[in-house]
Order: sequence, then structure tokens, then C-alpha cells
Amino acid sequence: MSPWLSLIVFIVAFVGLSALFRIPVAFSIGIATLLLYVLNDINLVGFAQVCFSGLDTFTMLAVPFFIFAGSIMEYSGISDRLLQWVETLIGKIRGFTGAVCIVASALFGLLTGSIMSTLSAIGKMMIEKMKQKGYPKEYAAALAAASSFLGILIPPSAPGIAYALASGAKVTDVWMATVAPGILIIILYLIVNYIKCRKFESAVEREPQPASVAIKRIGKSTWQAFPAMLMPILIYGTIYGGIGTATEAGAVSVAYGILYYGMKKFVLRRPVDKNMKEIALDSSHMMAVVGMLLVFAGLAGRVFTQIGIADAIADLVSHYSNKYVYLLACNVIFLILGMFMDINPSILLMTPLLLPAAQSMGVDPAHFGAIMLVNLCFGNLTPPFAATCFVSSGMAGASFGGVIKQALPFLGVGLIAILFTTYCPEIVMWLPRVLSV
Repeated sequence: MSPWLSLIVFIVAFVGLSALFRIPVAFSIGIATLLLYVLNDINLVGFAQVCFSGLDTFTMLAVPFFIFAGSIMEYSGISDRLLQWVETLIGKIRGFTGAVCIVASALFGLLTGSIMSTLSAIGKMMIEKMKQKGYPKEYAAALAAASSFLGILIPPSAPGIAYALASGAKVTDVWMATVAPGILIIILYLIVNYIKCRKFESAVEREPQPASVAIKRIGKSTWQAFPAMLMPILIYGTIYGGIGTATEAGAVSVAYGILYYGMKKFVLRRPVDKNMKEIALDSSHMMAVVGMLLVFAGLAGRVFTQIGIADAIADLVSHYSNKYVYLLACNVIFLILGMFMDINPSILLMTPLLLPAAQSMGVDPAHFGAIMLVNLCFGNLTPPFAATCFVSSGMAGASFGGVIKQALPFLGVGLIAILFTTYCPEIVMWLPRVLSV
């Protein structure tokens, strides 16, 4: 069977199984890949071997470590301390409640690396606070939805690890490549929020106070939030201090999370949201989903290479396109895919298909990963599905259409961020090159 016909068969089978028959995405990928094995007369003995080898990597261990560590920190109630610290730092400027939502989402996502976890933990809390301050419920929901994925771009993040596994790039390079786009989005969000808040949270809310009092408050909140800030310090210190790899840093973060949880529950005798058994069960379910995705998506990537699909796409692109047009086309594909699919399966499916052609044009794999992640993140905010807007509208009791309307300025920020990430590679890749270890 020709490579192009094989690709069409795979897409039809995958979409049909997942959309029509509601088969989980991981198994839809596996069944569609098995179909390619049969139609192309590939020895089925290799099916199980490739599945096993997809999990038999040292880097793969980083995924369950960071998922488990993030769950421990999430359910130990650390989000309240983090919010108080951000509120103290930002101060009583115009629109400060919305600004707290943006910054806290980025910082909390750093601990969980999950869009929906951030939206549930920070978004739900901040939506209520913004409504109490007079924010329209549609705008509060839109801001929470737009901010929920910032933690994916501020490392460490599990999707960054998934891309590194699929592409062969270094995990740390992928993480650092999304920092510049993430910071740009945060700054532009803060500007949009400042402008929008002229109508409902003005500078009247500012309360003058002596500098000594402000410094004391900042010092107290920083000390209370220090346990939250210590985890990324341990992670980055382990990696960039040359002590260990990203996988070993993940193990360190788990050990620290368990220590923090134990200190809070058994030494300080303070309440926690869930006990350790429940946290472990929740984490294991998520690990199983991600593990099956990695197995079958890795298998699909191997087959795409084996039957020549990746080479066919690269040859087509080299004849009819240039690097910039190709990257523009990839942006469109990733953005549309982000509207319909979760980030991890999108990464694992599209990387082996589109990365080889980009590499043949001189695009760095980490840069390509940043392009993919930024687009997939904003896909969650983009109509018609806009998954984050759908969830946040339910939290706020607002209409879905009203939330989408309020989210339009943030989608404009997304367009700027996508163009910046795609066509300013020197800026995007500066940090990975400086911190390369």
C-alpha cells in the first residue's frame, strides 16, 4: 500500500473509532496502527516489541514522577498559599484580581503541568473572587480559561516530556524553548486585563500603606509560600546544577512532595484535601492514560517511518514549499488539532509525521516543539469547541457564547504569540542554548 493511502486509512480509522464509537484515543491509535500492520504485510511480531520498547526508556520515568508530584502538591492545599503570595506581590493596582488569576495560573501550572487541574484549582477559586469584585461573570470565566494553559509553557510540564520522547530532543531544551512565548503571553494578558478592568475594578481599590508594612506583608507571604517555590528550585537545581537528569529531578520532586504532605498532615496537624491513597490512585489513573498513549503513539510513529509516510511528506514539502510556508501550515494544523484533541495525543501523533520535514529545512526540534505546544494550548481556547471556555462557563454560571466573546482579546494575544514563536527562533532558542546541559 502506498504511503499516502496508508495515511488516509489511518486517519479514517482513528477518527471513526474515537469519534463515532467513543473508543479511548490511545486504543483508537493502537487499532488504527494494527490495521496498517496488516494492510502493509508487516510482521506482527514487531507489534508487541515496539510497544514494550516505547515504555522501556529512562526518560519515560519522568512522566509518572511529575504527575505524582504535581498531584501531591495540588491536594495538599498549596494553591491557597500561592494565591496569597501573588496577591501580596502584585498589590492593589487596577484589575489586580484578574492579574492574580493570570500569574497564579502560570505558577500553579508549573507544579501540575495540567490545563484542567489548573482551571479546577486556581480558575474556580479566582472566578468567584473576580465576581465578588464586580467582574462580569463572562469575563471572569474567559480570563480563567485563557490563563489555564500557561503552566504548560512555564516548565516543568508533562507535555514537554511527551514531545521530547516523540522527537528525541532533550527534555530541558523543549522546556526552555517555551519560556519566552510563555512570558510574552503573560505580559500581554496583563496588559489586556489592565485595559479591560477600567470599567469594573478601578484604581480606587488601592489602599496607601507605609513601605515597612508592605515589606513585612511580602516577607510573611513569601515565607508561607516558600514550600511551593522550593519544588521548582529543587527541579532546576538538580538538572542545571549537573546533579541529575529530568527523570531524576522528577524523583526528587516526588520525595519532596511526600515530605511536604507528611509534614503538613502529621506534624503540623493541618487538613489536606485528599489522603495519600486517594492521591496515588488519581495519579495512577492519569499515568496509565499517558502510558498507553505513549505506547501506541510511539508504535504509530515507527510505522509511519517504516512504510514511508514521513519521507513522503518531507519530499512533498521540499518540492512545493519553503520553511516559512511549511511552518505556517503546521501552525494551522496544530491550532485546528488543539480544538478537537487533548495535547498529549496530538503531540505524539503529529511529531513523527511533521518533524522530519521541518528538520530537513533546518528547524531545531526544540523550536518545533515550542511552536506545537503554543498552538495546541491556544486550540483549547479557540471556537467552536474551546474546551477551557466550556468548563469555565459552567464554573461561572455564564453563557458559553458570552465567554467566547470575552475571550477574543486573548485569542488575539495567541495570534501574536504564535507568530513570535514561529518566526523569531533566535529569541525562542536563546534560553535553551544558554542553559544547555
